[in-house]
Amino acid sequence: MDLKTWVGIKSPEFARIMLAALAVECPSGSNQEGCPLFRIRSLPHQKRDEWVQSLSEAEISALYAVHFKCLKDSE
Repeated sequence: MDLKTWVGIKSPEFARIMLAALAVECPSGSNQEGCPLFRIRSLPHQKRDEWVQSLSEAEISALYAVHFKCLKDSE
């Protein structure tokens, strides 16, 4: 899924904001070692933000897809 498909009418900046929130805390309340954001969550706020801002649209889309699937699977 490309970023435009996922965000629809929302802007790419919206996707970055969503990923920045996922980089702070997992919606399920866990931070499992297999999560691609496991190590990112332990970084200071500024480093997490710099990391999110450095991602391409494809990387954002891929990370969101992993988290969306995980959340759906946990329901």
